[in-house]
Amino acid sequence: DGIERVIYTPQGRRFETPLLFQHGMWHGAWCWRPWQELLAEWGWESHAHSLPGHGRSPQQRPMRWCTLQYYYEFLNSEILCQGRLPVLVGHSMGSLIALEAAAR
Repeated sequence: DGIERVIYTPQGRRFETPLLFQHGMWHGAWCWRPWQELLAEWGWESHAHSLPGHGRSPQQRPMRWCTLQYYYEFLNSEILCQGRLPVLVGHSMGSLIALEAAAR
């Protein structure tokens, strides 16, 4: 699907629950790398992705048609790919989307 995904797997896993990072508007998966590196050292597996039209992910529709519902549906599909419920971490607009996912 061309979506940029950045996954950090720790050498010594200490926690079974993965972390899933959601960036805000005009950011991408790249903004989480320093945190992912640190958390991998502490034993956490983490996943970050770039929403369509952000980071290195291709634009799938014009930005003006990218609603919060559209982004929520994308995050929800990333959650379902985890195989277990992750801990969601969001920044700015990403926190709004993560809160919506948690509420549902």
